[in-house]
Amino acid sequence: MKKFNHPDFQTQLGKMIAELEQSSQIEVVVLIKKSSALYEDVAIGIGAIVSILTFSYLFYVDTRFADYLAYLITLAAFGVGILLGLVSPPLQRLFTGKKRQERNVEIMARALFQKGGLHHTSTEVGTLIYVSLLEKMVYILADRGAQLAIPEEEWQKIKTDLQSIFKEKQQTEAFLQALEKCKTTFNHYIPALENNLNELPNDLKIEL
Repeated sequence: MKKFNHPDFQTQLGKMIAELEQSSQIEVVVLIKKSSALYEDVAIGIGAIVSILTFSYLFYVDTRFADYLAYLITLAAFGVGILLGLVSPPLQRLFTGKKRQERNVEIMARALFQKGGLHHTSTEVGTLIYVSLLEKMVYILADRGAQLAIPEEEWQKIKTDLQSIFKEKQQTEAFLQALEKCKTTFNHYIPALENNLNELPNDLKIEL
């Protein structure tokens, strides 16, 4: 998340969005979040698994432990497991079903779209590109005008290109490159007007 929050990346992202909007009527908002849900139950589940494994080890190991030590060690293992579940994205992804992750990402994207007023542009071309880093998912939500103007296969290609950043080591650079590819598509299907109106801030911040 630090790389995506870095001022240099934010500056480059702002310039890229401005270029997209100068070459097309589309109004693009990019939101990058750490996660789409907290998944506290996953952390508790991991804590339970770690504590059960720890207790089982203490029960079968030859070394003798005082009863209170076995209790404290098992309790500590539970806490360590919860901590790991809270701070480790790979563990959270491992113990969270794919469908649940997809549902949470979609719910968050739709809520941000509504709260940010992206459906209030005069030509109905507000488009949200939402990136959820923990789930490693991209969700694109376009208003009616943009959705109808650009064929579904083009939207799918844009999503595929953006989704591919999670396979790259330099994710921020890959993200900017994927956005740049959108310029030709947006310009082709929703060409710029002589006096393009910028109805949505390029650095729109939306908090739920």
